[in-house]
Amino acid sequence: MNKKIKIAVNTRFLISDKLEGIGTYTNEVLKRLVNEMPEVDFHFLFDRPFSKEFIYADNVIPHQIGFPARHPFLWYLWFEFSVNNWLTKNKMDLFISPDSFLSLKTSTPSFLIMHDLAFEHFPNHNTFLVRHYYKHFFPKYAEKAEKIFAVSKFTKQDIVQKYKIKEDKIELAYCGVSEFYKPLSFAEKENTKKEIANSKPYYICIGSLNPRKNINKAVEAFNLFKTENKNFEHKLVIVGAKGWKTNQLFEEINTSIYKQDIILTGHLEPKKLSKYLGAADALIFPSLFEGFGIPIVEAYKCQIPVITSNVSSTKEIGNEAAILINPENVKEICSAMVQIQQKEFNFAAFISESQKKLEIYDWNRSSEVIKEEIVKHFL
Repeated sequence: MNKKIKIAVNTRFLISDKLEGIGTYTNEVLKRLVNEMPEVDFHFLFDRPFSKEFIYADNVIPHQIGFPARHPFLWYLWFEFSVNNWLTKNKMDLFISPDSFLSLKTSTPSFLIMHDLAFEHFPNHNTFLVRHYYKHFFPKYAEKAEKIFAVSKFTKQDIVQKYKIKEDKIELAYCGVSEFYKPLSFAEKENTKKEIANSKPYYICIGSLNPRKNINKAVEAFNLFKTENKNFEHKLVIVGAKGWKTNQLFEEINTSIYKQDIILTGHLEPKKLSKYLGAADALIFPSLFEGFGIPIVEAYKCQIPVITSNVSSTKEIGNEAAILINPENVKEICSAMVQIQQKEFNFAAFISESQKKLEIYDWNRSSEVIKEEIVKHFL
């Protein structure tokens, strides 16, 4: 490298104690990229007051611009005015956006990280305004970007097919697993069960509470599992912040005869989540659609079994390393839970395959992919 460049990054999802899928991706990739490229100035663009924990190194210059952008009208104003004006005024060499959004007005070359096109497949899972914003702007963002990074092969092919983007414009930069996740000792598992589940065994679901995560089917399967297997004392732990259209889920929980065995934790910070995940009998991740599915690889790292959907990217991430189920079929989910209790699957083989996958789904590799493209295009 013989030229110092200035890179602006959309960091509006870096919110302390509230990192979920996109925020986790942004955090994990950026802290590596910043430290791997100390000769580059990274200008982080926040839409609200920021935490110092995200200023990873001396070459990070934070800026709070505009206003909190959490609504379609405000998205438009923030990206097309606040971001565009700031990029123009400060003469950036590159703009990186890790949350699928871009500024269409900017003349600054842009790299875009796209996570999924779920709204194209399940449009009714979003509100009217959000759905129409995505459908109008996301194809334009994909066309605008100099380079797109997709988080899975499935997402890459979805972008190619839905938006007619050339394959060579899209690179794979997978999700990975943070350092907090690891297998627990027997004693650690027992202590965690005592803390969260009154010393009972439990299954765990992880994800924002919204229709796409399909957690209501996990609750139905849990009800069936308990009804048909009276000797099992299991509980169901559901981890995730309340999202939208949750009426069906909470009706399922509140009318369950096993309501006292269903535990809602809300959002958890990674250290606690890794502990609760590592002590579970298995992860149930019955999502209807994912661009990747980070909880799956987090469970791999904790070396616990995974039950996940045989659709979208979860099929790709879970193939040969998880029990794949039809997410709409409650009996299949229940049967998988019974399989795990009765040791009717080759756990050693699953662990072996999952460890191979962890070599691919690695934050270091993803940051290296993005770094290589920066060098190729700008240095």
